[in-house]
Amino acid sequence: MTKQIFAKSVSKVIPLIGAVLSGGLTYATFTPMAERLRNYLATNNLANVHYYEPFKEDVMVEIKDGEFIDNLDEAEELTKKE
Repeated sequence: MTKQIFAKSVSKVIPLIGAVLSGGLTYATFTPMAERLRNYLATNNLANVHYYEPFKEDVMVEIKDGEFIDNLDEAEELTKKE
């Protein structure tokens, strides 16, 4: 085996080793932090379905002929016309 063949082989193996090390390091560091974030978001009120129950009656959205109507008076007028 000549020096050129050895150098070509090493130059092809080095990026693969770097990719495996980089991927392993990223996985090892991101996994605990992702778990902490998941646990925090699970305890947050915004993730709780029961948090939104009091607001169900306050929200009224009507879509008429593909247009968004957020004015309650305008929505009632359109409903009366039909």
